Amino acid sequence: MNIVEQVKQTAVSSFHNILRASAHHNGRFRMVLTTRIGDGDKPLLIVGNAHGVVEDGHCIAILNPDKDLANLIRPGCAYGIGGLKKIVSKRCDLALDLWIDAYKGPKHAVSVIARYRARHPKPAKFIVS
Repeated sequence: MNIVEQVKQTAVSSFHNILRASAHHNGRFRMVLTTRIGDGDKPLLIVGNAHGVVEDGHCIAILNPDKDLANLIRPGCAYGIGGLKKIVSKRCDLALDLWIDAYKGPKHAVSVIARYRARHPKPAKFIVS
């Protein structure tokens, strides 16, 4: 599985777990976890909002963000396609902006709104401990 698909699946799986447990309509979430990418571990930031009533929501997944970027990206904020790419450029290995329609089922549930991929991925900038 390629890195883009792995990050996408991790983000979608996390979103579905949050959606089931969300106590709020438009509940916001933010998490940082360490994920295995290839032969190494890298941090993965996932932020977004889940609409439990209509079973959809928004999610941004950023692989290997620098610490300033990890603190900058906030759940519930709207980032335009160009704006998000400008913010993350050269500050992470990969960024995906996803819209998830959980009610549509697994085959048609995810739309990639924006994607950024670094030309030269870097070693892990930090590990979640």
